[in-house]
Amino acid sequence: MTQRFRSALLALGILAAATLVIWLVLGRGDDDPVEIGSGDGGVARGRQDQSGDGDVHLEGSRDGSRPAPGAGVRPRPGGRDGTVPRRIPEGVDYSDPAQVEKRFAELMSEDPIQWAAVSRLAAVYEGALPDDVRDALMSALAAGDRTGPIRVFAVSRDGSLVRDLFRLLDDGALPPGVKGALYQALAILPGANDAEVVRGIEARLTGHGRTDLQALKAIGDRGGRDGARAIVEYLMRADQPQTLPHYGYLGLDLKNDPAAVEVLSEAVAHAETPEVLGALVKLSAQGGADGMVASLVALDHADQPHDIRRGVLEALTRIGTDDSLAYVMNVAAQPDPYGVLAVTNIGRMRSATPEARARLVEAVGREGAFYGDPKARRAALQALGNLRERTALPALVDALDSGDDGLRHVATYGLGSIGEPARPHVPRLIDLFSTADVRMQKQVAVALGGIGGADARSALEQMLTNQDLEARVRRSARMALQRLETDEADAGRVRPPAPPGSTLGGHKDR
Repeated sequence: MTQRFRSALLALGILAAATLVIWLVLGRGDDDPVEIGSGDGGVARGRQDQSGDGDVHLEGSRDGSRPAPGAGVRPRPGGRDGTVPRRIPEGVDYSDPAQVEKRFAELMSEDPIQWAAVSRLAAVYEGALPDDVRDALMSALAAGDRTGPIRVFAVSRDGSLVRDLFRLLDDGALPPGVKGALYQALAILPGANDAEVVRGIEARLTGHGRTDLQALKAIGDRGGRDGARAIVEYLMRADQPQTLPHYGYLGLDLKNDPAAVEVLSEAVAHAETPEVLGALVKLSAQGGADGMVASLVALDHADQPHDIRRGVLEALTRIGTDDSLAYVMNVAAQPDPYGVLAVTNIGRMRSATPEARARLVEAVGREGAFYGDPKARRAALQALGNLRERTALPALVDALDSGDDGLRHVATYGLGSIGEPARPHVPRLIDLFSTADVRMQKQVAVALGGIGGADARSALEQMLTNQDLEARVRRSARMALQRLETDEADAGRVRPPAPPGSTLGGHKDR
């Protein structure tokens, strides 16, 4: 053994010993259990968190995931659920208020403040937050920092923050945009009292619809009887309630909030003017709001103004439940302009419950459905395409063989809207293209762009180079190819090679 070899061996030994010492002193790795003193004198075992704020989260407890700013309506506060309490570094116990307050103070001393870590503490903290935390939250909001503080407001059970938020809201020197963050905080704070928030916002409404949109949205997000009452009364006081942008009130959860449904149903039944009634009908048009169906149907009679009846049909179609769709489909069978209006609304459906989707699929596949009205059948197929309903694929493919050009156009659109699940039917669309007029050829090209895949790409590339096709058809093929490339880039897919195939034929529409 040479001297050089012995020196190298010695150096390796020293390096290994040093590594072992460091490992023993600083920790045993991220995947090894870490013993932390529990609040009841026992020992809890957890794993180191990789979030970057140094917190340790225990198995069996909440995972400390960061809430998206403003996500959901009044999310339930995190915290104790009877499982092992969560912990933070150096053995600090989340269930010990004194230790948590100390950790709050440490976090407030950091620059910048790690709001994700603050929110995890706030989620399990009982009572009013420490003054320095409250001051930091309000200062951050006043300075335009929306994202960080909203994390805390989304989980805090400190209802007294409402008063601080209202005081800041009344500050005339606030920069533009800050009020939106304040209303968002008021809307989602779990520890707030709904009635207190609603009354406070009501007192600050200006009476101008567009100016009040953010405030009204916050009221709707609080929901319940108070929130619904406040919005209904606002509509009743407005000079032209039917012109107010109804999307400002979509915070009301008419799908899951029975109290709000009760208040709105009562208001619909006793509206004093057509203008107020029209605004309330618009407000009712929310996906899944099945509780409003009976009240809306009761409005639909011959003595009502046409605008109200039209609004009722639009609202029922937008609700998209089995009950609402069943009524609209019955109206669609009427051989009058109102029946045509119902058919039009069915074709515009963009959301529907599973039961309503099944009703549409059953109807388009049933002989004599819609009393044999081809327009109504086209509308149902159009709706299924809008909804991207996969179970409608057999009905859509069958419709390609129809002698009704309108039905074939709707079916082609539907296949393109459904997208990838329709790929087995690309050869059928290519066959249709070879015998179709220019309008249908354009529709097929668009559909192939929505469906994607190697066969669709190959067909579009051949369309693009086929000089026998109309220029507008080739233009549609080029746009469809661009859509394919964008979709593939977004999905991180690699462009597949185009398989060999026969050249697509075509003809000019003479």
